[in-house]
Amino acid sequence: MKKNITFGSEALTEIAKGVEILAKTVGSTLGPGGRNVIFENLGFPLVTKDGVTVALQIELKDKLQNIGAQMVKQVAKKTCDDAGDGTSSSCIIANAIVQEGLRVLATGVNPIDVQRGINKAIDEVIKFIETEIKQDVNDDVEKIQQIAKVSANWDEELAEVVASAITEVGLQGAIRLDENRGYQTKYKIVDGLQFDRGYVAAQFINNPAKQMIEMDNPYVFMYCGELNDPQALLPLLKETKREKKNLFIIADSYSPDVLEQLVLSKVRSGVSVCAIKAPHYKDMRYDSMGDIAVLLDGRYVNSLDDSLAVEDVRLKHCGKCEKVLCSLYKTSFSGFGKVDDVEAWNTKLENRKKEIEALSKDEEADKVPRENAKLRLKQINAKAAIISIGASSEVEYNEKLDRADDALRATRCAMTEGIVPGGGYSYLKATKCKGLLDLLKSSNHGEQVGAKIIQKALTVPFKTLLFNAGMEDEVGEIMGKIITGTKGYNLKTNKLENLIDSGVIDPWMVTKSALRNAGSVSGLILTSQATVTDEEELKTIDVSQKLPTM
Repeated sequence: MKKNITFGSEALTEIAKGVEILAKTVGSTLGPGGRNVIFENLGFPLVTKDGVTVALQIELKDKLQNIGAQMVKQVAKKTCDDAGDGTSSSCIIANAIVQEGLRVLATGVNPIDVQRGINKAIDEVIKFIETEIKQDVNDDVEKIQQIAKVSANWDEELAEVVASAITEVGLQGAIRLDENRGYQTKYKIVDGLQFDRGYVAAQFINNPAKQMIEMDNPYVFMYCGELNDPQALLPLLKETKREKKNLFIIADSYSPDVLEQLVLSKVRSGVSVCAIKAPHYKDMRYDSMGDIAVLLDGRYVNSLDDSLAVEDVRLKHCGKCEKVLCSLYKTSFSGFGKVDDVEAWNTKLENRKKEIEALSKDEEADKVPRENAKLRLKQINAKAAIISIGASSEVEYNEKLDRADDALRATRCAMTEGIVPGGGYSYLKATKCKGLLDLLKSSNHGEQVGAKIIQKALTVPFKTLLFNAGMEDEVGEIMGKIITGTKGYNLKTNKLENLIDSGVIDPWMVTKSALRNAGSVSGLILTSQATVTDEEELKTIDVSQKLPTM
């Protein structure tokens, strides 16, 4: 296919237009005064205020503008993956950097120096906020609930359920979202398990909207070693197809031939199949997989144990649970005890817990095995929460589901890394931090310009919040009071307050990810010199051919 090549400012100008279009659309959802966005989804309207959902739906007709939109879309997606929230802030910061950067590049400044200045300024801002403003959450239930409320767009009912579920199951517990047939949103606690391992092939995905694998009542095959013989798995795959069951596989590693066999099996049989790598490393991996096998009441097949070969494995050797959720980075199991002999399973589980607990308290054992035993004890005792989302329509359910997902991930990030005041406060205070001001005096003109760009971009989230709330005329006055004072602006009360005490809170991970991801992609755009796009082929009609008559 023929290509169109565009150079210099002509290319960057069109890319910047695409960035601006996406940022304006996504930015309209920011804050308590943000608006909904309605878009067509497979012929039906979908209403949402979720920034990343809006961003992922945007596709522009102009190829150069679409390049800009797609690059900023990656900013939104990466921020959402990192922190679960902050997508709107990241998009509007990226747009501010691109627009201001394009203006200064027209004066002849070296773009590489500008990019270096942008990266240095972001590092200084992050260092300042982390050391001077960030606070730890610990187990403060009130703060946890406030974080959930902000991320859920101030839905108090949803925030209370999310906060309660997270508080009860802890960071190690799995939480899944389901639909409730009624109008009320509620949760229940069940046995559960979660660890940091995701699917090894995207072809296993059965929920494209969430880029996840979801399985109801799956069989779980657990293997110690590398699965490298596709023929050995055929008996198990055939039985899975015959019984119309879902199969989830955990192994140390997989050969390309085995992965191909599993993908083909999914495509041809129509039965959900998924494979992940085993969690942890070395001895901890084997012990942990043994624990998981007990929880799921299955057999952990060891490659060094000749008593059961892979080709002899059947569904009766596999573990079972109520539900599995698997993303690119995490896997969670919920609902154990789906066994024929519940009493025997409970006895086996309790004995396993006692063994692990004894090892964790063994003073004669080495430190590493003791610490590993403590982690295993947390894993085997973990619980899961099922949050049932109530809504009066499918449109409302999908919108609440997005908000609940954001609230879950943002709250977990806050509990892990801490919180900062919301409402754009941290960004505004960082405009006067010492590290940034020192960069503004840099001997390198390009780096100095890059620092100025970031200083201006840091004010954009606050300006957008006030604009969405219809207070654009008061931006300058309020912003000056925040920068020089110690209080932030609460849009719910229209007063300057201590935002932490007022519950206007953002997870630190959200603030950090939004700024860093925005700076990264914006720097790439500003240092680009040419674009290559496909040339549209004009379709011609042969007029010599007789057309059919009515």
